[in-house]
Amino acid sequence: MRQQSVLQVATDQGRADVFDVNIDQFHGSFVFQLGGEEARLRPFLAAGGGVALFSAPDRQAETRLSLGVGAGVRWLPTPKAGLRLQARYTPIHLDSSSQACDPFGFCGGWQHQLEVTGGVAVRF
Repeated sequence: MRQQSVLQVATDQGRADVFDVNIDQFHGSFVFQLGGEEARLRPFLAAGGGVALFSAPDRQAETRLSLGVGAGVRWLPTPKAGLRLQARYTPIHLDSSSQACDPFGFCGGWQHQLEVTGGVAVRF
């Protein structure tokens, strides 16, 4: 997954964009499907983990631990094709051992993300 974002600072007087940043997440997941094998509507649960890579122009890239949990449903109105909808929560662990913030502005803790995706499902 790739998310394009911006590091922004804000005060009472206004906001300013500092620099653009890309967040790339590389995850492996286990998926548990509920319902029977031939059911047209199959809910599922997913859990996994991996890494998140933060990159920006003129900055050294940083890699952080990333987790993921989610749930969704797959609907197959025909035996071979259908739709899939999924929601996934992907927190990224930021370095909490440093007393100072790094160039990306991370001062420790977690960055929280929620992703909702949908698409075509093909069964083969």
